[in-house]
Amino acid sequence: MVDNNSSPWVLLKDMSRLGESALEPWTEVPVVARRYKSSSPDAEAFIHDPLSVMMADASNDASGEPEALEKMRLIGRDWHVSTIIVNHQATLSIKHLNVVAALKPDNPSVGIMIIKQNTDPPG
Repeated sequence: MVDNNSSPWVLLKDMSRLGESALEPWTEVPVVARRYKSSSPDAEAFIHDPLSVMMADASNDASGEPEALEKMRLIGRDWHVSTIIVNHQATLSIKHLNVVAALKPDNPSVGIMIIKQNTDPPG
């Protein structure tokens, strides 16, 4: 059994490389990410209620980088959540869930991508 080696939240930076549209300027969309140990209590809590977990983590300085937590403090109980799961066909014996969340404060919503990752080498 692998110890709970979930990571802290981090802010994915340098979105400026996406450039600007000829029609309108690029609007910043804060993107945060973290890794959960599969089947850990924190992973299970996130899967069942991501909004509550993100809001609680935002107020806990030990749960991530200050820049990430600052962006996450924008999240409110009234936000909408959309989730997609990549590699959903993978069994529950996977080792990690990688989470990438895009925050949209001007349309209170968060888009979450959960990537099921087996860290064992192929073969």
